[in-house]
Amino acid sequence: MEIKEVKIPVPWGHIAVKTWGNERDPIILVVHGWVDNAGSFDTLIPLLPTSYYYYCMDLPGHGRSSHLESSLPLVPSTKNKGKL
Repeated sequence: MEIKEVKIPVPWGHIAVKTWGNERDPIILVVHGWVDNAGSFDTLIPLLPTSYYYYCMDLPGHGRSSHLESSLPLVPSTKNKGKL
């Protein structure tokens, strides 16, 4: 399955995106965990059906994405902790 890496410009730098498959197929958004990055899916995606277009962006400050400016912190919320 073809892998493409793209950079999307944002005010603080760029968001790194990794895609697998044909962009004309239905899209599946793949989201990594808090201490992870898009590269985590490099071994999983080839095992999934090839009839989808998998799209995963590195969250700000993760993988190959730019870090947020210090005035725009990204911190985990504990508001709903234990309620899910």
